[in-house]
Amino acid sequence: MWSKKNATQNAQTYNQYNNGQPQATDLRPKKRIQWEKIEQKKAVAWFHLTYPQYYDLFYHIANEGRRVQAWANELKALGMKKGMLDLHLDVPKKARNGVFYYGLRIEVKPRKEDTPSALTPAQENTINKMNEQGYFACVCYGDAQIREVIEWYLG
Repeated sequence: MWSKKNATQNAQTYNQYNNGQPQATDLRPKKRIQWEKIEQKKAVAWFHLTYPQYYDLFYHIANEGRRVQAWANELKALGMKKGMLDLHLDVPKKARNGVFYYGLRIEVKPRKEDTPSALTPAQENTINKMNEQGYFACVCYGDAQIREVIEWYLG
């Protein structure tokens, strides 16, 4: 039940723990900085500016995140698989080394100095299978490596 006394006590307790400053963010869990998303957004923006002719052929498959079990089951029934790589470039190319590739697949990880991140077994398996099938699949740590791989591939 609300009373002036309880409201005053709550305000005093709040002020005691927050030095009199309203700090609503302290009441929420701290969010992790998602370095991988930041790096990927920078690389995608760079790609679209540098290679506008391939705009429609360079894309991301949203395969990350946690979902309610019913929605996860629905996505699985629609064909979603664990370990699918983040960035896809569907441009067949003959590399300088004479090898022909059907397309480029990149798994994005944050730069090692930001947050070390390892491939999952499913991602390792996907990279190996894509390479066996004639794609160039790799893992890149940060937007600089993504740019290097794309420039090499399209170069």
